[in-house]
Amino acid sequence: MSTVRSTNPHAPGETVAEVPATPADRLPALLELAAHAGRDWAHTPAPERASALTRVADDIAAASDRLADLVSREVGKPITEARGEVTRAERARSGRSSTRLHGTAPWPRSHPARDAS
Repeated sequence: MSTVRSTNPHAPGETVAEVPATPADRLPALLELAAHAGRDWAHTPAPERASALTRVADDIAAASDRLADLVSREVGKPITEARGEVTRAERARSGRSSTRLHGTAPWPRSHPARDAS
């Protein structure tokens, strides 16, 4: 089976990770699975989605040092920027997401990316 190798842009000889490549003939079935999972998620009650997002945030927080090191090595970011990226990912899936799904925080009236068009 072929693999995909990720290298450190600052040290191209350093392999950060190597993962199996997905054969092209498997992609349609995998895309259908993803679409099915998305439909299931859309029909999952908000409190259950909030709970799942909180668990993801907890997992990110528990692995933050390892994830920051991985981001730094794979993308070539300084470690302080990588730590910030991991922290933002954790926060995006924790309190704010949870309170919005439970209906205790308002959705923003404007969104910079949406409003730019």
